[in-house]
Amino acid sequence: MPTAAELRRLLEQHRPPYLPGCVAAAAQGAGPVVVACIGRDAEGVELADDSLFPFASVTKLATALAILRLVDDDRIELDERIGHYVPDADAQEPSVTVGALLTHTAGMKRSEASNLDASSAEWETAYLRLRPTPELDGRWAYSNAGYDLLGMMAQRIIGRPWREALHVLVLEPLGIHAFIGEELPQRLMRIAAGPGGQGNVYAAPDWPKKGSPNGGLIGTASAALGLIRAFAGMPDGPSKCSGCMCVVRRSTHAMITADAS
Repeated sequence: MPTAAELRRLLEQHRPPYLPGCVAAAAQGAGPVVVACIGRDAEGVELADDSLFPFASVTKLATALAILRLVDDDRIELDERIGHYVPDADAQEPSVTVGALLTHTAGMKRSEASNLDASSAEWETAYLRLRPTPELDGRWAYSNAGYDLLGMMAQRIIGRPWREALHVLVLEPLGIHAFIGEELPQRLMRIAAGPGGQGNVYAAPDWPKKGSPNGGLIGTASAALGLIRAFAGMPDGPSKCSGCMCVVRRSTHAMITADAS
């Protein structure tokens, strides 16, 4: 396992010219986390070990784990259609199951509703009216909308807003210090636009408050690593998400099978 100084040298060696800086967190097995940072963000602010970044679609790891916690608690089933848990949703097709939404095989296209505040009535209404695309049925098609629909289902089952549901189901049990749909204790770092021009969307002043299940999580590099370690069966927190890993493997197998077909 490299030291922080060795990790910093690796970052310097491999940093692409368009990247003004970066933060990396690494760990070997269940060992301690090593964090290294170099450079500055897109607005010239120096990066630190505790710098906050938008997780973007890495948020989906947390959302998936929240759903799998509910599966582990026998509150939902992967093979059950989403309409069973959200009876007022238009997506009542048998193919739109919890497992299919998790593995991007439910035929749900991208939706502009993913840009709405996840605590708003407009956000919920937009996803209640969403329907799958027949020609995508059973095929793998990446979908933010599917994960937002899963988040809506979770908050209904828990009986709490999505932000609170994610904290209770995932962040607190794993000891992950992260934020979603809430005021931040410090400045959110600005992501530099890459070769494709992406990144600036996260600099919008209202981004931290949107809190969508598909991409609204915010935290440090160490917090992001905590999510990855959870899927590797190594929770960092004092309370493990017991029994989840068999469900993670089942869900991953379903995604691989669907992709291969």
